[in-house]
Amino acid sequence: MAKYIWLLVWPAKLSTDYSYSQIPVASGTIQEWIAWIAMIAVVAAVLSQFKRNRALFFFGAFAFVTFTPVANLFFIIGTIMAERLIYLPSVGIVACAVMVIYSVCERIGMRTLAPFVMCLLIAGFAARTWERNVDWHDELRLRRQRLEPLRNSLRLTSNLAVQLSNSDPTGAITPEVINESKRAWPSSTRCPIPTTRPPFTAEAGRDYINKGDLLSRNDAQGRRVDPPESVQAF
Repeated sequence: MAKYIWLLVWPAKLSTDYSYSQIPVASGTIQEWIAWIAMIAVVAAVLSQFKRNRALFFFGAFAFVTFTPVANLFFIIGTIMAERLIYLPSVGIVACAVMVIYSVCERIGMRTLAPFVMCLLIAGFAARTWERNVDWHDELRLRRQRLEPLRNSLRLTSNLAVQLSNSDPTGAITPEVINESKRAWPSSTRCPIPTTRPPFTAEAGRDYINKGDLLSRNDAQGRRVDPPESVQAF
């Protein structure tokens, strides 16, 4: 939930997939405690407005209520996290942000500054949207763009390996495909869902077979010869 709020504030690192283990299992790290504290602070701030500012309280509560069905708090929906799930709750959060901006500007005696601040925010988010749209050129580009900071997603990394493999029937980029498979392997071995592992390992095995075939040669008699690096791949 803290990550959802952070993405609304600073959507620099976006992803089409937040499956295991991009959102790690809780283990009591400092980052997790910071997230808990941040969420408690947000809830406390909204509740404190019940008598002070009913509109702010309403929109804060609206964000929480519309987020509850997809929050995995009361029942599991099968999706750990997805940016699309915060679209409706973001309406309430944006309304709260507008009221806070106006309130701050009024307290410092510069109410006319509020529209300029919001115009700057809108321009910034519009520029981010424009830049992000370029990533949706095709499946391969979408998976490759912005992947570096989101390497923990097993499905995202393994799917990139499959997309790379399918995009080049000649096998010229097989080493790159294998590198992606290697990156996904540690997450696959820790995955608590056994059904996730066989498809990934089958694809990785196919990649190594392709590598072995590419390294094989024919001798003067036309017989296939597998050098040591080919045998290692097999």
